[in-house]
Amino acid sequence: MTEPLYRDDAYLRECSATVTAINERGGVVLDRTVFYPTGGGQPGERGALEWQGGETAIAVAVKGETADEVVHVPDEGATLPPVGAQVTARLDWDTRYRHMRVHTGLHLLSVVIPLPVTGGSIGTAKACCALAPMATPSTCNPAAAPMCARPPRSARCASARSRRRAARTAGWRS
Repeated sequence: MTEPLYRDDAYLRECSATVTAINERGGVVLDRTVFYPTGGGQPGERGALEWQGGETAIAVAVKGETADEVVHVPDEGATLPPVGAQVTARLDWDTRYRHMRVHTGLHLLSVVIPLPVTGGSIGTAKACCALAPMATPSTCNPAAAPMCARPPRSARCASARSRRRAARTAGWRS
């Protein structure tokens, strides 16, 4: 089991840990980590493990054999710390912080756009917030989805009138 320190403090940049295993594919398992593993639409983190007499770059963190295990995948051909070694697990903080900001932005976007979110993902160069298509009157069930309920005609007309008034005030023709 790997203690997920990132759940308690998203701003923690490094931690001391003990190597508990090296798996058959050369992944390093620690007793605790600040590395968020790939999952839930978010990329796994990268960084480095440092120990007395060595250091290795971590290309990505992934989920292990069990849900509560995080495997730190080193760069190909990297030197691995021995099992039992005390290491410092250090994140690539700039990438973590960028992902945090994009993650928050996607949550804000999902609130501003009044459609159900069906998924999302964050990548190194872009992010995606997947939204359900807008319901049509034939597929809409207002009891199940109150946002599908159409406002009364008088409210729609009043809203259109106020938009036209605001456009005229701003100097736009309507």
